Amino acid sequence: MTLTLTNLAADTNFPPPILTYALLNGPTNATLNNTNGVFAWRPLLSQGNTTNAVAVQVTDNGAPGLSATNSFKITVNPVVAPVVTASVSVHGGINVVIAGARGPDYALLVSTNLTGWQLLFATNAPALPVTFGDSNPGRGSARFYRVQIGP
Repeated sequence: MTLTLTNLAADTNFPPPILTYALLNGPTNATLNNTNGVFAWRPLLSQGNTTNAVAVQVTDNGAPGLSATNSFKITVNPVVAPVVTASVSVHGGINVVIAGARGPDYALLVSTNLTGWQLLFATNAPALPVTFGDSNPGRGSARFYRVQIGP
């Protein structure tokens, strides 16, 4: 899931100086808006079960120039493998139900030969469980399903 937080700073000088924010230290793929201090980060699956140090600095354009640093840590929970079940609907379609942690993206892929995979459905951080349906599974040929989680 995406974590968004705002780093706030104030300078009481008049006229108010311009404040600029900088991300001094942060995890891979984290961003910081340098004008309003908004930090945003959506951890990758590979960043599960980690603690990540973040340091944000704000500086003003006054004379003399002033600055302050806000440091904090973000702990990412371990990734939990989803539970996948499948069933045949009354109309002959296939329903794949995924139950797992909220946050990752889920994609359902299909193959007839286990080497060439085609994306059927994808969803971003859904409320779970989520059901994917394949209403046209084909007749007389094998059809294999795979669920991928990301990012």
